[in-house]
Amino acid sequence: MVTIQDLRGSKCTDIEWTEYCWMPQVRTNETPRKWKQRIWSRLEYFRENNLLPIESKKYFNARKLIRLQDGTSYAPTIGIAICLS
Repeated sequence: MVTIQDLRGSKCTDIEWTEYCWMPQVRTNETPRKWKQRIWSRLEYFRENNLLPIESKKYFNARKLIRLQDGTSYAPTIGIAICLS
């Protein structure tokens, strides 16, 4: 049987997974440096506890949340990444 953790590729709890999903979001008017400073301690926690999903073990991409008028949103990468290797 496939568990939710297998699907995520991580051993995160639901709360940690939600936090992980929001970490790459660069806030409005936030510089890359401020973004890195804001998330660095939590990113280190995820790395030290082997909680990063497979796709984030080498680098962590920044994303910008874009909200559409119909109420949906998406978060494309914006060309900024933190190298973790």
